[in-house]
Amino acid sequence: MRRASALPIAPVALFAPWLCIACGGPIVEAEDLSLDITGDEAPTSTSTGTDSDTESTGDTTTDTTTDTTATTGDPDSFRVAIFADSHVVGPEYQGGDENLLSAAMQLEGVRWEIEHIVPPPDFAVIIGDLVHDAYPTDDQSFYEQNPSAFSIVDDILTSFPVPVYQVFGESDYAVPKFPRTLSHALFAYFFVKEPYYAVDHGGWRFVFSNSQYGPTFDPMTVFSDTTKGSYGPVQLTWLADKVDDGVPTVVFSHFPIGSTVVDEAVNNAPYPDMRSLLSAAADVELIFTGHSHVWTSTPAEFGAPHYEVGATRYDTDNFILMEFNLDGSYEFLDIDKVQWNTPNADHWVYDQGTPMPAP
Repeated sequence: MRRASALPIAPVALFAPWLCIACGGPIVEAEDLSLDITGDEAPTSTSTGTDSDTESTGDTTTDTTTDTTATTGDPDSFRVAIFADSHVVGPEYQGGDENLLSAAMQLEGVRWEIEHIVPPPDFAVIIGDLVHDAYPTDDQSFYEQNPSAFSIVDDILTSFPVPVYQVFGESDYAVPKFPRTLSHALFAYFFVKEPYYAVDHGGWRFVFSNSQYGPTFDPMTVFSDTTKGSYGPVQLTWLADKVDDGVPTVVFSHFPIGSTVVDEAVNNAPYPDMRSLLSAAADVELIFTGHSHVWTSTPAEFGAPHYEVGATRYDTDNFILMEFNLDGSYEFLDIDKVQWNTPNADHWVYDQGTPMPAP
């Protein structure tokens, strides 16, 4: 049986997009682990499934395993920084939105904040919408040979002091103008990432799903509607395997689960959509999403606590610091920083070991 989070649940709302969720959050117990992990070395394996459900992507499937060592100084725990929605524009952007024009600077600000976390996180996650209005052409070589929103984001993320795992968001695609295959090729070129994948680290599994991989982002189907997320039957089958493996799991999806379609794959029994899949997944402990640009917390409507993370394009304090333990428990280290139902978070400091409000 899942041990529910003791965190207070706040209604859906806006908050500033710079977020560090503050220390003092309760420790939540998860399911017992079946992984064999000893000492401070946790096997990290990344596996991905990338067969397109509705179009040919040209993607490949890869499986890798790498030993990693936690950097917290505690062999039984590690930290992860989570943020979302940078919306960086390229030099071709002709709009006058000051918020978008400063989006790259905002992402640099998040990098600076994470650089000063002591002890540092093992890795960071950005939950989609890395770029904005970023497709002047469908010529892949143009992006490889010229400055673009993709190259700007790549340069910034490469300068982070820790690895950064990317999730696709709807703004990272140009559907219906250009096919998804172009976006997948650009992510592979700049970020060396598949459309969806999973990473095992420190006794936990982190699943980076793609909520644009299904029929709502295929303009050739009657289900096409890019205001809603979908995953497609191939990814749903892959996800069902990843979240039912005896390993405590964190799921990332750009679209909030409540904004994804129901019965998108009616022949994909027993899970025709992401909602039914997560509701039945005993190993999923947390769900993090982006897209709404505001901090929102909802109860375990889809089987686990669900958090929408505020956008960095509005506030460089919009990131959250988590600590995960080998025994399957986790802790929000800065949850008190979040201004729920707003697009804001308070400024905290992270260089003293324990995150705390800035003086």
